[in-house]
Amino acid sequence: MDSRPMYERAAELARQGLCAAEIQVKLGCKRSTIYSAICWARRAGVDVPPRLPQSPYRVGAGAANGDDGLAARLRPHAEAREVSVSALVHAIISRVVEDDLVDAVLDDMEISDD
Repeated sequence: MDSRPMYERAAELARQGLCAAEIQVKLGCKRSTIYSAICWARRAGVDVPPRLPQSPYRVGAGAANGDDGLAARLRPHAEAREVSVSALVHAIISRVVEDDLVDAVLDDMEISDD
């Protein structure tokens, strides 16, 4: 476990170009904690970008908020982890990609035995 203060870890991830949702998932805390940590970093003189980028995984009026009730079905899982539905979606997608499970999860391709 990284023993550096939260604000230093958050600032480092912000310098790498991560948005608040991505930093939240990596550090395992609430989004408000990320913004507080970034504020602390600035006050401590740590180099932090003036603005965090907007999340490329933001769930707006799209899939997770659509008529199919996906957001409602994900909300209990997000609340259990004390994250937003958007952050949960990002965490799930990140894990699927990192563990090379896209094909296994989607199961939408025929696999040849060649």
